[in-house]
Amino acid sequence: MALLTRGLAVALVAMTVAGTAQAQTEWSIGVTGGWSIPTQSANDLYTAGYNIGGTVRWMPADFPVGIQLDGGYHHFNRKDLNTLDLGLNITSLFLNAVFPVSLEASPLVPYLVGGIGLAHLSVEDPRTINPFESTTQMALDLGGGLEFRGWSSVFAPFIDFRLMGVFGSDPRETSYLLFNVGGKLIFGGAQQRGKKK
Repeated sequence: MALLTRGLAVALVAMTVAGTAQAQTEWSIGVTGGWSIPTQSANDLYTAGYNIGGTVRWMPADFPVGIQLDGGYHHFNRKDLNTLDLGLNITSLFLNAVFPVSLEASPLVPYLVGGIGLAHLSVEDPRTINPFESTTQMALDLGGGLEFRGWSSVFAPFIDFRLMGVFGSDPRETSYLLFNVGGKLIFGGAQQRGKKK
């Protein structure tokens, strides 16, 4: 009897902990795509390009800041006056802090995001004697976006703006502006923050 009571107590505690964890944690996974725009010296070499990527977010319901992992692939074609190469590809991975802002009685959830990561730059068909071929550099990621959680508790479309800054001295190691749209699946948590009372 004591063994049965102990077993029931352990099961009850486990269910309570599991229920609490689900109530306090929101996970989401999404995909993005849009435009990547080179700035400063890179703008002299490449035209505006495209990017595709994915995002995973962990957001404790009772904590204002979450953690987000963002990965992306960016491609840029050369400008006519660029005699150094035929194009540029960037693969990026960032660990970000994300701060969503719940608006009372609104399905719109704006958010701020920022963090650090790595950017791998590689050029297509380098044409100089001492060519820039590829490198991996530290990078910063800053920006924000707007989620729409009005019509589904498990799916949210969003728009996103970022500034990706790549450290280094080469003309390609500079800032890039990213304008994206995407969608995410939401698991657990207060799945409709815009409708949260």
